[in-house]
Amino acid sequence: MPVGKGSFVAVAKNVYLEAHARGAQGETADYSGAGEEDLVDVNYVIHVQPDAAESDSQREVIIELGGEGFRTTLNGVLRRLPGCPEDVSDYLNSSDYQDSAWRHLQ
Repeated sequence: MPVGKGSFVAVAKNVYLEAHARGAQGETADYSGAGEEDLVDVNYVIHVQPDAAESDSQREVIIELGGEGFRTTLNGVLRRLPGCPEDVSDYLNSSDYQDSAWRHLQ
């Protein structure tokens, strides 16, 4: 069941620098190391295993990523967090969750 679709722009460089500065009297300086040729449009579609009754604590997820010259599929599991919205918010802001998320991105 498709649940999300969209696109974003990614920078295709090994090293990317973006800097912004503002002086005491309002002067500004902006720099970006990405040129038009370094930008890649990435399209995505997210599919989640149906569960109309919301009875399972986890569901299979497939994320399709594609763009100019590439296409890949990511398979994963969506785990539903138990508890009140405040519990979920506390978990998402915890150091355990933050460390786990960074571990997957690096």
